[in-house]
Amino acid sequence: MALTPDDPNTTPSTTPGTTPSAPPSGAADARPGDPLEQATALVRAESAEPPQQWGEVRDRIRDRVRLLVLPAEPVRLSRLDGAAVDDRDSTMTVSSRVLRAAVRQRLSGSTTHVPDAIDLEIEDELLTGLRLELVVAFGADLAAVVGRVRDDVAEALAALLGPDLGFGTPLRIDVEIVDVVPGDPRLV
Repeated sequence: MALTPDDPNTTPSTTPGTTPSAPPSGAADARPGDPLEQATALVRAESAEPPQQWGEVRDRIRDRVRLLVLPAEPVRLSRLDGAAVDDRDSTMTVSSRVLRAAVRQRLSGSTTHVPDAIDLEIEDELLTGLRLELVVAFGADLAAVVGRVRDDVAEALAALLGPDLGFGTPLRIDVEIVDVVPGDPRLV
């Protein structure tokens, strides 16, 4: 016969002249039909089940992380002499994540503007353009900010990719002001 939390046989019985036996561990306040005791029993039953296999947990975590991280693309570097490949027909690339981080770092020091989004346009491993969304401080000269930002972005990219960013084609840098805020935009 199986005993349940509602079964009167689960409560300690006393006979005249004896003390009641100690309740089971964790059931000091257990009463027949006590929702807390029923919930405790369910948790104990579930914890007795074997845990999920590590592979299943790992796969779920990886799938969730992949949704959070932007995919990276390789971007070809130019050599100092302007050639796309060296005498051994090899090329070097850098990750688009590294380029985004370098541009964001270069632009983060100013109190007049901060990047909101950085989109790289890459075709056949060549950086063909960059679209930048900026948040700007109220009162800043927008034309001067945009000119300075374009120069800073070009310098940051040239430091990583080499002198000929577009391999003969001028690199297009589009800057869009998406918000104007009072004070330092880094604090918003």
